[in-house]
Amino acid sequence: HKIGKIRKVVFSFCKYSSRYDAYLRGENPTTFRRELANGSMMDLGVYILADAIALFGKPNSVTSNATLLETKVDAAGTINMVYDDFDVTLLHSKVSDSEIITEICGEEGMIQIDTPSLMNGAYLTLRKDKVKQKLSVDNEYPFMFQLKDFVKNVKAGRIESEKVPHDLSIAIFEILTKVRKQCNVIYDSDK
Repeated sequence: HKIGKIRKVVFSFCKYSSRYDAYLRGENPTTFRRELANGSMMDLGVYILADAIALFGKPNSVTSNATLLETKVDAAGTINMVYDDFDVTLLHSKVSDSEIITEICGEEGMIQIDTPSLMNGAYLTLRKDKVKQKLSVDNEYPFMFQLKDFVKNVKAGRIESEKVPHDLSIAIFEILTKVRKQCNVIYDSDK
């Protein structure tokens, strides 16, 4: 690790929803609705949760909280995941924008990522020289790597991706379910 022992990680995905104004006017947009199982956690938070679990595995413990709307769907929230030597904080919101970027902080430096789900920019800064280096990120088409992986697996006759194995998907789902329970986010499909 160029950044040394990891000590603190923050993932952030906060984006004001284009449908939130309609919600505030009392309209019934196709977001913030329990019957559609959506909200901040399921729309934005899932991306950064998946990134964190893919990078660091399942945490030792998880605590979370959320701001619920009148529809009982989460508008924003925070997830804290504890690992042996560091913790990960995830921030997600559909009712506010944020310029907080993702940071993976180690004893010798840090990695910053502009938008984790899109990987549109990543930077390395080492503590000793404080020079911010742009890391190479092939991002002409942000989700192309997923499509290429899918096609590769289909052609090989595999039903499971080597890059995103079923165990990873299950771990993400388990943590997401735990977070929803802690935040009292219950969808119609849960009943």
